[in-house]
Amino acid sequence: MTKKSHLSGIVGPIVTYQLNGQNVVRSLPSKRKKQSPKQLSQITKMKETIEFLRGIRPIVKFSYPSDNPFTNGHVLARSSILRNAFEGTYPDLIFDFSKVELSSATKSGITSISASSDHTQLNLDILLDKGIDKNGLSIVVVHESGREALQTYSYGPFSYRKDNHYEVDLIRQNSHGPVQHFWVMVLYPLRMEYLKSCYFSLSENEPSPKTVYYSD
Repeated sequence: MTKKSHLSGIVGPIVTYQLNGQNVVRSLPSKRKKQSPKQLSQITKMKETIEFLRGIRPIVKFSYPSDNPFTNGHVLARSSILRNAFEGTYPDLIFDFSKVELSSATKSGITSISASSDHTQLNLDILLDKGIDKNGLSIVVVHESGREALQTYSYGPFSYRKDNHYEVDLIRQNSHGPVQHFWVMVLYPLRMEYLKSCYFSLSENEPSPKTVYYSD
């Protein structure tokens, strides 16, 4: 419509209006298409995966090595989580931490992990496989406390231990949730080689100590 030589209104994909005495012309915003449950599922999975990986990018850079110049460890780790770690259908998706692999390696070198805790400290006793290379090995622990972002702890390199037992301690924070999630990896820092991650969880309802056994 025209009013005193001023244009306003909608003509096709164009809208005109007055702003501070000036004629303004702009295109109409495109109507957003309604997203399908499948699309919403993928968006949710991607958002949660990226958020999870945010704190461990330096790890997956090396724990998911790639010979392809067009990809990297973060992309490979993200693909692994999207493929394996989600259960259910949107909007009832479940991020299953126990299905998360923090390394593309197929051997962990870990026989068992025993965890005991009190009000101030968490102790992990890690038993390594017989015959594992113990030359300069370190141990990396990734901790998801149930309420905060991922925390990464590195221990070592350790001196040679005949009994294959390695102990590490974490300080227990008051912000820990009722369930805590852990991933433990053997690392050879001189060559930046990560072995397969071993997952375990601790719940306030479980007895302490707790031992989890692994087999490759």
